[in-house]
Amino acid sequence: MEPEGLAGRQRHLLLELIGYEIRMQNAIAASGLSSTQVVELAVPVLAIVERAAEYRWRRPGVHVWEEDGATIARCGTCLLESPPLASRQAAGPWFGEHRTLHADAAPVLGAQGADPVPSADRPRSAPSDRIRHVHEGVQADDTGERRALDRLEASVRTAIDEGNTGHGLGLTASEIETMAWAIMVEIDHAFALRWRHAEGRA
Repeated sequence: MEPEGLAGRQRHLLLELIGYEIRMQNAIAASGLSSTQVVELAVPVLAIVERAAEYRWRRPGVHVWEEDGATIARCGTCLLESPPLASRQAAGPWFGEHRTLHADAAPVLGAQGADPVPSADRPRSAPSDRIRHVHEGVQADDTGERRALDRLEASVRTAIDEGNTGHGLGLTASEIETMAWAIMVEIDHAFALRWRHAEGRA
């Protein structure tokens, strides 16, 4: 069951995003991981991220996707989800009514979003160049910030590698590196991070 409250919903989304990226890379590489094995990799990665940083969902507006034949919308402010909707067109009215609950409601951004976005086709580059991250008070080219992101990616990669070895999953070094990269890109895209320790030591 999803934990209650905004913090619980953010944690649920972070775990969901990590699992999503593992499943995506599993499908692309035909690695053969089961649903249980995906969770066995995702949970330690979640722990690594939580140890390194506080995190806050930062996608504004409404996010819409299809699930089990229905359309679901999520408010980017409180992260509450709509009941199953008949179509994407119904997401706009739902969000319009829902957002009145927020006194500081931002302008409606439309209901075209996808959640989350697959990253398999994104070009790969060096770790310090590929993650475009800005959070409170830190410039994107800050060397300490870049080192923190590199450290976190290395820790994520280690967690996946240890899970791979411990559960005998048979992932290659390349598959592990790609999973860690994809997870970090999506975390950076969806969450603002505030490091718990200097340079993000996990």
